[in-house]
Amino acid sequence: MMSASPAKKEPRPRISARARVRAKAQLTLPEEIRRALRVTEGDEVEFAVHEDGTVTMRGYVSVPTDQVWFFTPERLAAKQQADYEIAAGSGTVHGSAEAMFAHLDALGATDALCLRLRPFPVSKRTGGTSRTSSRPDSARSC
Repeated sequence: MMSASPAKKEPRPRISARARVRAKAQLTLPEEIRRALRVTEGDEVEFAVHEDGTVTMRGYVSVPTDQVWFFTPERLAAKQQADYEIAAGSGTVHGSAEAMFAHLDALGATDALCLRLRPFPVSKRTGGTSRTSSRPDSARSC
């Protein structure tokens, strides 16, 4: 005799709340949901409808197009590695941006993106940078 398979038991949600849909399909997210999503006024949320009919919602961060280059998997992995090395106390400390760029140039670590973003052209005579702008060192991109 075959028995009916038990229904799949869904996990209990950590937080549960309800909201009423108002005119123009608007709703107010309950405070505990806003806290869980870490969203505030003006932030975006993303909805996803799954095959089983469940809908998930998560806080969503849009990245300005001029900053997308930073969020590539390679850049994020490099940042994570740098954070790890800093936490471990390793790495090189430079006294100025000029010294840092000279060190990177000596390593051959400048790539096409860095050269394109660098606000000061590299001097072929000295291997350093020549100032053609009054921008402070802290304003450098690479």
